[in-house]
Amino acid sequence: MSEQKISREDYGQMLSIFDSMDEVIYVSDPDSYELLYINKALKNRWGKCTDKKCYKALQNFDAPCPFCTNDRIFGKEPEKEVIWEFQNKITQEWFRCIDRAIRWTDGRMVRFEMAVNINDLKIAEQKLRDSEKKMLCILNAINDMVVYLDADLKIIKFNHAVAARTGETAGSAITGRKCYEALMDKSGPCVGCPALITIETGKPEEADIKTSDGKLWNTRSYPITGHDGKVTGVVEISRDITDHRKVEDGNKRLATAVAHASESLVITDQDATIIYVNPAFEQNTGYTKEEAIGQNPRILKTDRQDAAFYKEMWNLLSSGKVWKGEFINKKKDGTFFTEEATISPVFDRDEKIVNYVAVKYDVTEKRALETQLNHALKMEAIGRLAGGVAHDFNNMLNVILGYSDIISSKFSPNDPVLNDLIEIQKAAKRSVDITRQLLAFSRKQTVAPSVIDMNKTIESMEKMLARLIGEDIDILFVPGENLWEVRLDPSMVDQIVANLAINARDAMKEGGQLTIETLNVVIDKAYCTTHTGFIPGNFAMLAVSDNGAGMDKETVSHIFEPFFTTKGKERGTGLGLSSVYGGVKQSNGFVNVYSEPGKGTTLKLYFPQYYGKIEKTEIAPAALKKFETATVVL
Repeated sequence: MSEQKISREDYGQMLSIFDSMDEVIYVSDPDSYELLYINKALKNRWGKCTDKKCYKALQNFDAPCPFCTNDRIFGKEPEKEVIWEFQNKITQEWFRCIDRAIRWTDGRMVRFEMAVNINDLKIAEQKLRDSEKKMLCILNAINDMVVYLDADLKIIKFNHAVAARTGETAGSAITGRKCYEALMDKSGPCVGCPALITIETGKPEEADIKTSDGKLWNTRSYPITGHDGKVTGVVEISRDITDHRKVEDGNKRLATAVAHASESLVITDQDATIIYVNPAFEQNTGYTKEEAIGQNPRILKTDRQDAAFYKEMWNLLSSGKVWKGEFINKKKDGTFFTEEATISPVFDRDEKIVNYVAVKYDVTEKRALETQLNHALKMEAIGRLAGGVAHDFNNMLNVILGYSDIISSKFSPNDPVLNDLIEIQKAAKRSVDITRQLLAFSRKQTVAPSVIDMNKTIESMEKMLARLIGEDIDILFVPGENLWEVRLDPSMVDQIVANLAINARDAMKEGGQLTIETLNVVIDKAYCTTHTGFIPGNFAMLAVSDNGAGMDKETVSHIFEPFFTTKGKERGTGLGLSSVYGGVKQSNGFVNVYSEPGKGTTLKLYFPQYYGKIEKTEIAPAALKKFETATVVL
């Protein structure tokens, strides 16, 4: 670089120009560092310089500035220009200096220097450095991996989370490498790479990336743009969601299981306010999720459990224990149903109860079936007992009747003793009738079954029934069309209809209507699942109904037991319905009872269709009858 040479005249003109400038300008001797000239801007800033040494007068240094020496400017190959910075020790201001070597035409060298105040710039730079440090501290405190990439996906900077994963430190071997190589151990960009999409579109992007070690990372990228708005790089934030996704998938499976469970699931807060119900709850109770949430479980409450029941339950739950038991609850439509429930408290980390979870199963049908089964077993046990007693009692009655016949033959017709023997025989014969009814109940009486048409059998009984029940009761017979034939003892049909008619008469003290109906009925498997003892098949049904006083459930549960009666000792033996029950069961049939206080009673008797040698034929859909659900007593 050639030296600049100026004449003293030119130099003088330059100094006059320097005085008009705002920048600090001075000229010094290159050997002694003495000031040869300072412009007005410098005089205004520092006043009159008391020391001729430039480094003392201007920089307040004790020695020449270490950033710039004469050797740098006046060496064998002088530089055209030297730029350096210094901070004044007194004012603490920063300046940027531009030094140049100038040789006059007479050969003398001088040092020309211009100083620009860069204090604001230095402050801004320091703030930027402080901001970068703070930002780096924040990024290092984040557990997520944060990477700054250029437009070629090369790593420029990264936080401690990246260092921890890769085992590298800032400025290490991963700097400058492609992110997919250094972080994902892949030879090319990841499928659906969000950083590539952000570089292309200039918009934030998010994707789940799976690494070669089986980890799943949720990655979000954000664009970094230059002054022209073009994307120069991206900031990519990645989080390991492997365990979270496993938990999330497990929760989804659990939620699916809960949603499809047949048990009702109810979750409440600590104040027993409902915050969640599953679909089974909606189906079982009739309340929608929207109707239930925010309510108290009391919306299902009935008077079947007293206050003491609920107090004991909540005392147990509030103590942190699990409660198990049964409720008789009420659906939205008012229907009562029985639920078997397990209620458990849920605790937080401080062992404080925050929720209650109730798992409830509708056992209404189960309890009804258990009741039916228990009743059937009871009736079977009573039947065996009655049959055994009747058999032995009948043998003794035969002995009594036999000896009374022998003894009575030895007395003349006018003998007073003969009258006593006749009374004994009458009592024994009445007892024989009772044993016959007991045997009918126990299904041990001798029968002579034949194939009959029940419509014709009942029609032949109408006149007899009219005399039996009296004039104040109307009889309505509704015969079913093409009624299936059954194989029964005709006398048993007579006995059954007569007993039912007498019971109906006694229930209609002020008169009424007795309805006898026959109908072909098909019992399917679905009906049998809720009616213990029933089997699928075709049946001829005989229904006897009255509009009398009716019975409550407790009375209905005992009507077929031997000697049970509501008529009093003088009006009945309690064996009429027992013999009906025994006769139907002996014919492989079933009995249903429908009764409510004040609404009358209907007994439906089902006798299996007799096929004989004729093949069973399919029943047309129109002939099928859907049964209403009712209390079944066997």
